[in-house]
Amino acid sequence: MNANTTPEASHARRATISIGQVVDPLAAKVIISTSPPAGVSRKNPSKEDWERDPFGIARFDLHGVPRVEDFLVGKPAREVPALVTRLCGLCPVTHHLAGIATLDQLVSEQPSEPALKVRALLHYGSVLDVLGPRVIASQGRQAQIAVKSIGKNALALAGAMGHFPDVAIPGGVRIPKGWQNGQSSETVTTQRHAILDALDAAADLLDAAYSAVNSAEANANNSHHRKWKLPPFPGAAVRLADANPLGQEVEVTLGEATQRYSAAEFAANLIETIPGAIAPRPMLRLHGQWVPFKVGPTARFPEELSAAAAQVALVREALGRVGTLVEEFPHVVAQLGQEPAREVGDGIGVGLVDGPRGLLMHQYEVEGGVLRKCQILSPTAQNEPWLAYMLGAAFVQYAGEEGGQERMKYAMEQAVRAADPCLPCTQAPEGMMNIEVEYEPFKGKG
Repeated sequence: MNANTTPEASHARRATISIGQVVDPLAAKVIISTSPPAGVSRKNPSKEDWERDPFGIARFDLHGVPRVEDFLVGKPAREVPALVTRLCGLCPVTHHLAGIATLDQLVSEQPSEPALKVRALLHYGSVLDVLGPRVIASQGRQAQIAVKSIGKNALALAGAMGHFPDVAIPGGVRIPKGWQNGQSSETVTTQRHAILDALDAAADLLDAAYSAVNSAEANANNSHHRKWKLPPFPGAAVRLADANPLGQEVEVTLGEATQRYSAAEFAANLIETIPGAIAPRPMLRLHGQWVPFKVGPTARFPEELSAAAAQVALVREALGRVGTLVEEFPHVVAQLGQEPAREVGDGIGVGLVDGPRGLLMHQYEVEGGVLRKCQILSPTAQNEPWLAYMLGAAFVQYAGEEGGQERMKYAMEQAVRAADPCLPCTQAPEGMMNIEVEYEPFKGKG
C-alpha cells in the first residue's frame, strides 16, 4: 500500500499466510525472464538484453516479505510503532525507532538530547545484535557470541528487555528499567561493566574480520570460487546525512553530485513504480529525473571496496558508538525526566532510520488519533532494483559458460548478501545459500 491508500481500499487486498508447505530457510529464488516466452523456443537473455534493460531480466522472489500497511491503517496511531515490530520481527528495533520518529513530528515537543542518546544506544545495540554475528563469522563461533552479547546487553541497558522493544515514546523515551533517580540496579551495573570489559577484545575480532574480508578480496582469483566483483550500480546511493543513523536529513549521491532532502522532501520525491507491491520498484526524483537507488552499508561507506567490507565497517562503527554511550550512560539517564504521554496530533509525519540493512522509511497520516494512510518502505524494498540489476549481471556473465552454473549461483549469492534482503537465507554460512533459478516469459523492454 502506498501513502495514498485509504482505509476503505485497504480491505480490497488481504494478506494470506499458508502453513501447508515446508519452507527451506536457506532458499533464495531468482526468477529469470526468457525471450521468446518459455515453451516456444526458449532463449536465455544475453548481455545485450541486460544492457538494454538492466533491471528487467532477473528478479529476486520476495514473496516471504509482506507489506504490512493493511494491518496498520485504522489503528490508533500511538499503537502503530509497537504493532509493526511484531509484523516485521527480524528488525524490530529499527521499525520501532522509525515509527516513533514519525510520531515525533506530530507531538508538541521533540526528544531531548539524553532521550536521543538512549535511542542511539538502542539502535547501535541492534546493529551489533542483527549484523554483528554475520560479519564476524570468519573469526569463529565464540567471536559471534561475544559481539552479539555486547549488542544484547546494550539493548537491555537502553530498556529493551525482550525481542520487541518498548523504549521510545512520541517525543521522548521511557526511563530504562533498572534505574531509579539516576542510580542503576546491580543487574544494570553488571550489564554495563560486561559491555565495557568486552569492547577491546570485540574490536580486535572485528579488525581481524575486516582484514579477512579484504584479504579474501585481494586473493579472490586464487580461490576455489572466483570472488565475483559486483558490477558498478548506475543508480544513486541514499543514506542519512552526517553519519547520523537517527537523523531526519537524507544525503543522495549520484556520480559526483550530492543532494540533501529533509525527511518530508525525500518522501515527496519518491514513487513506487509498482504501487503497493512487495517489490514496488521505488524511484527517486533527482535533478529533475527519476533514478533507481540503493541503501545500506555500501551507501553509508562508499569508500569500501566490497559490500562485505562495508558491512564490517558498519558494525565497527556501532561498536565504537556503543562504547562511548555506555561510558556516559549514568550521566545520560540522570538527565532524563519522566516523559508525559504527549497527545499525537493530526497531520503527516515521516520517520527515517538507517538500520543494519539500510534506510527504513515510515510515513503516516493521522486524523483524530487514528492512522488513515500509511507507507512503509523497507531497505529490502528499496534495494530490490539494485539486487535485480546484480542478479541479471551474474546470469548473463555465467549462464552461457560451460560449467558456469556453479559460478553463476555463487555470484548470485554474493549479490543477495550485498543487498541483504530481510529473509532467513542471509543467515546461511558462506557458500551454503540455496540459490534456486526459475524461468518465466520475458517481460522487459522490447
